[in-house]
Amino acid sequence: ALLIRYNNLAVHLVEASRLDALDAVLKRGEALVAREHQQRTPMAISLLQLRGGWYARKDDQAKALKLFEQTAALRRALYGPSRALANDLTQVGRTELGLGQIDRAISTLTEARSMASEYAGPGSPVTLMAAMSLAEGYAHQGRAARARALLKGAEPGLKPLGTQGILYG
Repeated sequence: ALLIRYNNLAVHLVEASRLDALDAVLKRGEALVAREHQQRTPMAISLLQLRGGWYARKDDQAKALKLFEQTAALRRALYGPSRALANDLTQVGRTELGLGQIDRAISTLTEARSMASEYAGPGSPVTLMAAMSLAEGYAHQGRAARARALLKGAEPGLKPLGTQGILYG
């Protein structure tokens, strides 16, 4: 129950862009995970993912990638393919894009998009994010036609979300 509270507080701190306070909450959660041997639980995975996001926001993409990869590997080992794993893989792929690892990112994002479509549906936000990220990878490679096709395919799913959501733009 305490891990759930640390996780929820950490999510709110991310949304409020309070990275200083986020670090302290994550440290408490991470200490509890270690002390109670909870490394293979959903809350531990969530805290690991949030720590990766903390590094990403601190502009340490290499550390963020390492933690996002750990998150995805752990979730895959414990639960197999799922919407949540597709989301984790999208984070991995987006971070790979940011680090210029375009070929790796395309491979990761292709898997993420396929898995998201299967487990969350073709119009779900996680599928749309994976598709748009994959389009970005193709654009980096100069494969504009493939990028445009992905974006055009995502467009119908984006319209109902309006201009207020994270995927707009």
